Amino acid sequence: MHKFYTSFKVNLLKIASNLLKEESDAQDAVQDTFLRLWKIRDKIKTEDEAKALAIRTTQNICIDKLRRKKIINFEPIDNYQNYRIDDSMQKNAEITEDYNFICSLIDQKLSPLQKKIIKMKEFEEKEIEEIALILDMKQAAVRMNLSRARKEIREIYLKSNS
Repeated sequence: MHKFYTSFKVNLLKIASNLLKEESDAQDAVQDTFLRLWKIRDKIKTEDEAKALAIRTTQNICIDKLRRKKIINFEPIDNYQNYRIDDSMQKNAEITEDYNFICSLIDQKLSPLQKKIIKMKEFEEKEIEEIALILDMKQAAVRMNLSRARKEIREIYLKSNS
């Protein structure tokens, strides 16, 4: 694994840097990738499989970081004494409201198993392989439950906004 790490780290840094633009964020993403791969190292059979997993994991981590930045950058209005709601503040408020609504849908509408799976995947940033190991399930079953959970949340969300 050490040889793989040193030889492939540069490639993953390029991928992460292209997506995140900040060098420190890219380095964090690559480090997170290798931490995740380390947890499932016994399940990885070939170097090609490790490379594919590393690339996919890096991309997913970067996308999650970008998504989170849009939500985390929201500053609550109570911090301002004389405030004016401009377009960006309104947009941030809407994003935060949507996020909170989706979280409540997950808690209220999904089965306990779907809740666990979607929280591990979307909030804890675990890979399908990790979730399958933790829940002692087949990867296909995890994917199916995740897909159904996302579909249900999406349908309810879209109905509420129409």
